[in-house]
Amino acid sequence: MVIKEGPNSVDVRMSGPQAGTSDRRATVKVTVPGFSATVETWVANVDWEGFLEELRELERLRQGRAQVSADDPRDFQLTLASTDRSGHMGITGRLGRTEGSGRTLMDYGFDVDPGQLPHILQQAESRDGAV
Repeated sequence: MVIKEGPNSVDVRMSGPQAGTSDRRATVKVTVPGFSATVETWVANVDWEGFLEELRELERLRQGRAQVSADDPRDFQLTLASTDRSGHMGITGRLGRTEGSGRTLMDYGFDVDPGQLPHILQQAESRDGAV
């Protein structure tokens, strides 16, 4: 699932549920002017399914939000939400990575054309987000 607006983008590649667990492997890449980061993490299948339901409602009503995070929310958070009653949309989130004894964090956010919602939903539902 790729959400892109101008030079900003969030690319979430989700595996199918892994054998022996209900988790999915996620590779998330965020690009904003002057910075890009990629993390690999785990998202519980129930959380991904909840995100899909919220995304369907957001696309239908153009109000509300769709939110998903990694098993450890310090690794990955994404919220796609209406920003006003006129139906404008925005995306916010966080990527984090532990390296050695330190932690690198990237908070991001940008506006999203609400006309992209049907395409975003289609990508997220495609094979249930599995790649």
